[in-house]
Amino acid sequence: MKRRTLLTCSLAGLLAPLILACGDKRTGGTVRIQMPLPADLDPATLQTDLDAQLAAHTYSGLVMLNAEGEPIPDLAQRWAISPDGRTYQFPLRPGLRFHTGEQIAAEHVKDSWERALDPEIEMPGALRLLGKIAGVARYRNGLARDISGIRVIGTRNLEVELTEAELTFPAKLTHPHTYVRSPTQSADNRLPAGSGPFAVTDWIPGEMLNLARSEDFYGFEPLLDRIEVTGGVDAESLDRYAQDELDILYVGVNDLPLVLDRNNPLNKDLHTYDGLDMTYLAMNNRLPPFNDEGVRQAFAFAIDRAAIVEQVFSNAVGKATSLLPPALARTGDAATADFDVFKARQALSDSRYRDASNLPEVTFTVPGTRGPAPATVLALINMVQQHLGVSIQIQREPWAAFLANVERRDNPYQLFLFTWHADYPDPQSVLDPLFRSNSLSNNSGYVNPEVDNLLLAARGERSSSERQTTVAEIERRVTVDAPVTPLWHSKTYLLIKPRLHDVQLSPSARPWLNRVYLES
Repeated sequence: MKRRTLLTCSLAGLLAPLILACGDKRTGGTVRIQMPLPADLDPATLQTDLDAQLAAHTYSGLVMLNAEGEPIPDLAQRWAISPDGRTYQFPLRPGLRFHTGEQIAAEHVKDSWERALDPEIEMPGALRLLGKIAGVARYRNGLARDISGIRVIGTRNLEVELTEAELTFPAKLTHPHTYVRSPTQSADNRLPAGSGPFAVTDWIPGEMLNLARSEDFYGFEPLLDRIEVTGGVDAESLDRYAQDELDILYVGVNDLPLVLDRNNPLNKDLHTYDGLDMTYLAMNNRLPPFNDEGVRQAFAFAIDRAAIVEQVFSNAVGKATSLLPPALARTGDAATADFDVFKARQALSDSRYRDASNLPEVTFTVPGTRGPAPATVLALINMVQQHLGVSIQIQREPWAAFLANVERRDNPYQLFLFTWHADYPDPQSVLDPLFRSNSLSNNSGYVNPEVDNLLLAARGERSSSERQTTVAEIERRVTVDAPVTPLWHSKTYLLIKPRLHDVQLSPSARPWLNRVYLES
C-alpha cells in the first residue's frame, strides 16, 4: 500500500498495526538545517565526516551501513566471495536510476572507482579503501588505461579481484568515496547527481543546499519532502534556532558553553555523538630518542589526558581510552597508558638513556607559521617537562610542508600531533593504516613484524570471534610498544527540535534523515 493512500479514520483504526497512521500523517514536510557545507559534493573529493554524511543522502554505493553500523547490500543485491577471500561478485539491483533518469549499470561503478583513484584527483581516502584491488598500481602509474581487477560482466554484474584476502572489503565500500556518480555530472552549472534517497534541487557551494525526496528511490522511501541546509555556523545561529527558524543546528564551539548549561532551555534539545576519529601524539620511532620503547612509554605515562580535555577543551572532546574511537572500541580492549608519574619516570630510567639529561634535543613540530603555539601543544610540553624534566623546543612549519613531510617514509619530525579519521566502522580502519609497517599512513614509523602478521591474519579471518581475538592482540602489542599516545576524540553537538522523530544519529556516513519524520 502506498503511504499516501487515503483511508477513513475508522478503517485506519482497525488496521492500525499495519499502517503508519490515518492517512499516514508522518509523511511530508521540510526540515531546515544549519551546518558547515563543503565547497564540493563530489564523492571522490569529500574532506570531512560531515561532508560524507551529506553525500550519503544524495549518492549510493554497492554497500551501505544499517542502523547498527553493519554493512548491508545497497545498489548491490548481495555479494559473494571466493573461497580464497580475494574475489567478490556484486550483482546490481534491477531498474536502478540516477536522479537524472539514466539507468545505472555496472560500468558506472567501475568508472566512478577509477575516477576516485585517478592520481590527478589524488584522494588518499579512496586509495585506502580501494587500493587492494588488483591493477590499481599499474593504473595509477600510467601503465594501464583501466583497473584490471574491476571487471564488468554484462550490464548488472561487477567482479572485483583483490591482491590479497580481505573480508572487510564490503565495509570499506560503505564510505562515500566509493559511491557511484552520474556520468552527466560535470564541473559546470549542473547539479550534483547520484542515486540516494534525496536529489539535489539547489546548490551554492559552501552556502546552501536544498534536497528533495527522490520519488524513484529503490530503498526505504524518505518520509520528508525536503531538506533545506544553510551553510556555516555564525553568531546568529543560536537565535535562529531559538526563534524556530531551524529544526537542526550543528552547534559551533563558541555556543557550546550555552547549550551545555542545564539551566538553558535549549539544553533539553541537545544531542551528542562521539566521532570516528582519534587525535594522538606521534613519536617518530625512526628517530632518537623515540626509537627507544622506554622513552615512548615514559612520554605516554607523563601525559594527563583528562586534564587536557578539561582545561584546554572544557570537556567538549572525549578523553581517549584506547587506540580506537569509542564507537569501534569493545569492552576489554587494551587500554592506553594512563597518567602515572611514577611509571613515567621508571620507564625513562629503564630506557638506554636512563635520565632526561642524556636525551638528545627534542623538537615538537607545529603546522602553521603565524600565531602562538596551540594550547594543546603547550600543555603537552609542560607536562613532559614537569614530570620527566625533558626540555622540548617548538618548531613551526608551513601547513603544506608539514603535510607533505608527515606522509614521507623519512618523516623528519620527532614529535607532532595528528588526527586520524576512520573511513568505515571497523577497528581495522584504524589499526591497519596507522600501524602496518608498509602503510602510507604510518606516520610514526612504527615497525613490528608480529603486528604486521596479525594485521594480515585479521583481514582474512572469517570467524568473528577469532578476528576479535586477533584484533585485541594487535591492540595489546601496539599499546605496549607505544608508537603513539592517543589523546582525545571529537564530539558532535546538535540541537534538534522535539517535533523530529526517529532520529538515529551516527558518526558514520549513512542516510539517517530518510527515516526522520515531523510531528503532525
